[in-house]
Amino acid sequence: MIAVYCPVYLRLEINFLEEWLIHHENLNVDKFVFCIDDRDRSMFQDVESSKHNNFYKRYLNVNLNKISTHKWVKKPFVDYSDHLSDNDIESMFDGLKNNHNISTVNMTDVISACELHKLLVSNDPFRTGVANILYKYMTNTHSSDYWFRLDPDEFIYLNKYKTLTDLITSLESKNVTCIRF
Repeated sequence: MIAVYCPVYLRLEINFLEEWLIHHENLNVDKFVFCIDDRDRSMFQDVESSKHNNFYKRYLNVNLNKISTHKWVKKPFVDYSDHLSDNDIESMFDGLKNNHNISTVNMTDVISACELHKLLVSNDPFRTGVANILYKYMTNTHSSDYWFRLDPDEFIYLNKYKTLTDLITSLESKNVTCIRF
């Protein structure tokens, strides 16, 4: 089995996740695990007044009192899906889950919000601390023969092989056990 784990900010990425899922399914990815980051919702409002509370309670059993109220500054020319309600996001995400092999993980189940913040503001431009923690969590809690870690704006493009299975078979014949892109 080939799996992909992916940190996702649903309000930013819901509109193009279907294309991303289909592309990687065509490369023989069997399972997707979306790591939902609670801080996603703080882009819009404070925790107490967020209109997005229902979504997070429903999908992640999030204790809203434990989430940082850190606000993100919106970037110009980025579609934050402000026109979508919680119900719209829930409906779109339910549709994806019904049509694709998707499970979700709450990022704060993997790493405490405090530790996550420390790692994200550290001088680690490649976020290797977070990546290593996510990898260990995924391999210990979800079964798969092979793991890929991608962001939803990253697409695997295979020049020489038709599928990831072909690539993995080729690498195994050469005793390669780990690849970093």
